Order: sequence, then structure tokens, then C-alpha cells
Amino acid sequence: MDLSRFAFKREDRRDAVPEAAKRPRVEPPAKPVELPSKADCSASAECSSANAESWLQELELIRHFRSGRRATVDDFHAFLLSLHGPAARFWALVACLLSVQCRDVVALETVKALMRTCPGGAVEVRDLPKEALESAVRRCNFCVTKADNVRRAAIAVVAAGVPCSYEALVELPGVGPKIANLMLSVAFGEADGDGAGIVVDTHVNRVARQLGWASGRGGAEATRHQLERWVPRGTWADFTTAVVGFGQLVQRGAAWRAEFAECIERAFGADSTQAVTAAVMVTKLTTSRPGLSTDDPKQL
Repeated sequence: MDLSRFAFKREDRRDAVPEAAKRPRVEPPAKPVELPSKADCSASAECSSANAESWLQELELIRHFRSGRRATVDDFHAFLLSLHGPAARFWALVACLLSVQCRDVVALETVKALMRTCPGGAVEVRDLPKEALESAVRRCNFCVTKADNVRRAAIAVVAAGVPCSYEALVELPGVGPKIANLMLSVAFGEADGDGAGIVVDTHVNRVARQLGWASGRGGAEATRHQLERWVPRGTWADFTTAVVGFGQLVQRGAAWRAEFAECIERAFGADSTQAVTAAVMVTKLTTSRPGLSTDDPKQL
């Protein structure tokens, strides 16, 4: 099966997403989306072949909608990819630590300012006075806790470098599954490897549960395991970028509903099955469901 239409090209993630007005017309797929042979639904009654095929079709529409619309997650990932030199992975780690339960634009502005204050990297961050570090990250939510996590991470990195495995990353203060998988898949470039999983933040968690891709039982890690049963491996990093950005766009206000419907209708036709699917998705995403409002920050 050709999975290329389920994923952004690697080079697209490094560049700016084109403006909507420049978005090329995407023709409807010639045949229905097939369930990838590697999807593993054996462990979940809810992850049937029929469900997975339907979910992949919904994911395809999200990717098409996102292809012409930039979200702040694109800027955040572009920053991680732009880092070079011996301190690159340390600054990527700091950016990820600051981004938890914080707007991407604030986390990016904060880490860039800290980079100017401490151009020497981890050693200078480690030696920065406690009050100065707290002041440097004060715009971020939970700034005192984050300043402490950044300092302790700097101490660990000076001693032994930035860990290169999931197991070692989650041993660092403030690093949970979300940050570990984000570091591996984006900062380390291991999106297609065995070490990186799907990154589930509050946007992915909410969208996945509202669309029925995940059961809604358990926290972000439960959602991740359910998603990884049907999202083809090798597209996990691109899945994250598409769905996080879609969730961010949905949160901006009600205007996205008409934009989403019009986008799909222009590409596939007003009477197409894709247009019907898009309408159903809008209903799911705008209908409150029990148990979907709480995310567990400890799992991020």
C-alpha cells in the first residue's frame, strides 16, 4: 500500500506551510483508503478493521486541510530542526521542557532569549543564579518548576550529555512520554525508528477522543497506545504534526468549521463521501462528550 498520501514529506516539515491562497488543488483519491497491513487492532475491540479504515479517511482530510494552513506547532518543530552545533540537543530539550502546558509562541520566545543569555549552553544555564533563571522563564506557566527542571537537566547534560534513548530521557526531571517522543522523533530525527512513539499532547488527546480514535479512558499514554495500533509506523511524526496543528486551529474559534467544510468540498466535491465525512467530523468535534475535558499533565 502506498502510504505517501497519509504523510507530509520530510522536507515539508522543515519549510513554511504555503499560504491557503497558494494551496494546490488535491484530487480525490482514486480508490477507498485501505487499512495498512501493519495496523494492529488485535488488542482492542474498538480498533476494528472497519474503524481503522474510517479513521484513516478522517486523518487524510485533516492532512489535506492542514496542508495549506500554518499552526504554531509548525514553528516549534521548525525551531527544533533548525538547531545545530554541540548544544543543539540541549536547547531542544529546554524548549520542550518549557512547552508543556504553554503556548508554543511563548515557549519559543523564552528559549531564544535564554540562548542569548547563555550562549555557552548547558554549563552557563547550570551556573545561572536561581533567581535569574526563574526570571528568564517567568512568562511560561509553572515557571518556578520549569526553571528547576531546566537547571537539573543542565546539570545532567553537563555530566553525561543529552540522553539518546526513551528510557534515559524520561529519567530527566520534567520529562514524560510526550517530551521523550518529541525529542526522539523531531530533535533526534528518529521518526521512522523503533525508539520514537506518537507524541500525544492536549490537542492530540482531545481530537483523538472526540473523533473516537481513542476510547477516552485513561490519560495521554492510553491514547498513544490506542493510536499506535492503527496509525502506520513511519508516519507517526507526521501524524503528530498534522493533528496537533489541526487541534490548534480548531481552538481558535468557530470559523474553522466553515473553512474545513469548504476546503474539503473544493477538493473532493460537495456531494462526495469526503464532504459527508467532514460534516460528521465537525459534529463530533463540536459536541461535548463526558470525560474529554481532563488531561493528565503528569503524562506529558
